[in-house]
Amino acid sequence: MIRSAKRFPTVSPRLAIGLVFLILSIQYGSWVARIAEAQLALSLNKTQLGFSLLGMSVGAIVMSIISGALLSRFSPGWATVISTLFFCIAITLPSFAWNQLSLTLALFALGIGNGAMNVSMNAAAAVAENTYQIRVMPFAHAMYSMGLVLGALLAAALTAMGISLAAHLVLLAIVMGLLTLLIQPSITEIPSQYIPGRRVFALPSRGLVLLSAMSGCYVLGEGAMADWSSVYLKTEMGVRASLAGFGFAGFAACMALGRFNSNRLRQWLGVKRLILVGSGIAIAGLVIVALSSVLWLTLVGFALVGLGLSVIVPIIYANSAVQQGVPAGVGIAAVSTAGIIAQLLGRPVIGALGDQFGLEAGLLLISAALLLGAALAYKATWH
Repeated sequence: MIRSAKRFPTVSPRLAIGLVFLILSIQYGSWVARIAEAQLALSLNKTQLGFSLLGMSVGAIVMSIISGALLSRFSPGWATVISTLFFCIAITLPSFAWNQLSLTLALFALGIGNGAMNVSMNAAAAVAENTYQIRVMPFAHAMYSMGLVLGALLAAALTAMGISLAAHLVLLAIVMGLLTLLIQPSITEIPSQYIPGRRVFALPSRGLVLLSAMSGCYVLGEGAMADWSSVYLKTEMGVRASLAGFGFAGFAACMALGRFNSNRLRQWLGVKRLILVGSGIAIAGLVIVALSSVLWLTLVGFALVGLGLSVIVPIIYANSAVQQGVPAGVGIAAVSTAGIIAQLLGRPVIGALGDQFGLEAGLLLISAALLLGAALAYKATWH
């Protein structure tokens, strides 16, 4: 029986994986909390910003596909370390953009780093679970959510202090790069699952197709909160820049809370019911955000979205890694790619809806995606 990662005596690989998730998210959270600042600096409307953000999705899709093939042959530990160091470089690039094209190219590079990290670190978590017989995935994703909170709060503090976006991201990247080198020995202990002669590419099973479709629905919701929450508070509600990141901070904080308690929630409700209840809570939060004109109630809505979505994506990733006849890295790459494609399609659509009807319309579109995800979850078989 798999035990909780918190009680496992050999904590080094588990903790190292959790720190990698945090390294990604604290930097990403810092960037997304200041997206509105970059938008204003470059004088972009919502549609233009949406298409620039699409560059990140394209880069992430390319690397998710490539990473799945590479991880079927190479150690997920080394892949995680290399992709993390690349991400620490790429996260600084958007802060030096001078027009929409340069921002799009910078976000494409950031997407490459994000896609490679997303697949490799989740594969490392899945392999660690199988190798050490511990439950790593919920802990690692909780660390990711905690990093988003820290990144958003750090962004708010540095913005209030007048620290530029470039200085913020460069200094943070240096610190996170050094931390990556510090934990590298523990990460690279994780073994490869390469089996000579096993096919890397094959037709996906019905279960993996279903998981990939659900990933698209729910990752679209998570990504939209990262992309548009600060923009929504600043442009739709008139909140000043130093406070615009608090919607995302509340979302990420409640997501971390749910993920740190995911094992208990799974035992209480069961996987399928947990996903359905979480979807309902997230949809309720989106409706509150879309309809509220009061700041505190809007922040409550963002928090409910985070709480509702908190446990769903880790469950999807964990199930994709144990599909029969599919290497963990390939299964994770499949659901990761589906999620990124959903973001690729969703970002410009939400941006265009925001320009035409207000971002409230985009939030209601996400609610429809979550309803579809819940319907698919009801049909799925869960481990």
